[in-house]
Amino acid sequence: SWEDRGESLDQNVLYERREDYGADVPSDALLLTAGIDVQRDRIEMEVVAWGEGEESWNVDYRVIPGDPARDEVWQDLENALSKTYTHETGTAMNITSAVIDSGDQTTRVYDFVQKSNHQRLFAGKGVAGSGRPVAKISRKTSGKKRRQVDLYQIGVDDAKGTVYARLRMQEVGAGYCHFPLDRDLEYFEQMTAEKLVTKFYKGFPRKEWVKTRPRNEALDCRVYAYAALKILNPVWSAIDKKMHAKLK
Repeated sequence: SWEDRGESLDQNVLYERREDYGADVPSDALLLTAGIDVQRDRIEMEVVAWGEGEESWNVDYRVIPGDPARDEVWQDLENALSKTYTHETGTAMNITSAVIDSGDQTTRVYDFVQKSNHQRLFAGKGVAGSGRPVAKISRKTSGKKRRQVDLYQIGVDDAKGTVYARLRMQEVGAGYCHFPLDRDLEYFEQMTAEKLVTKFYKGFPRKEWVKTRPRNEALDCRVYAYAALKILNPVWSAIDKKMHAKLK
């Protein structure tokens, strides 16, 4: 096979773009989603605020240390999902929708999704290949292949393409990605830890995402937070109307 050098993002450019929100959640944001990545010794979670045109704000990033085989680690995750964030208007906001990666610790993830108090927590599994929907449901099954929860297949290739295209945006507005002042450089290194390259197999080109460094959890969390938004499929005008009604 042969591969080209591919396109990548500069983490330092994104780091220099950090800003002061003035509140947990800026005024233009209308709802929160979360993306959760499960590792062998920790769980990582990003909380993203979304506004019209899918403009986004990173509002929280948490690393929950510990072996996911331990119940207390999952209790810490449940507590994190229950956290409220203060909107710039003073309104308390909860996480509306969340997707957790079930590719590792699958049984524990399914069990957690089934028992969690969070009503819009979904199990997801990344599926490679271009042209796949960001989130496609696979209903729970019975029999020998029984699965006790619905599973969303996450089209990670196209989702990463969307995330990277938006990270490259220079003008604030629809699709633009905002980051707070307290995000460290490691976060941005993880967010830019992959690149899309063209590989040729037996003379045929194929696009693939490849890692440029070992850790990419921030990117994975963003993909799952984006999938949680697509599952929710919000009607922005209705959410904006509801938000303003709370202020009266």
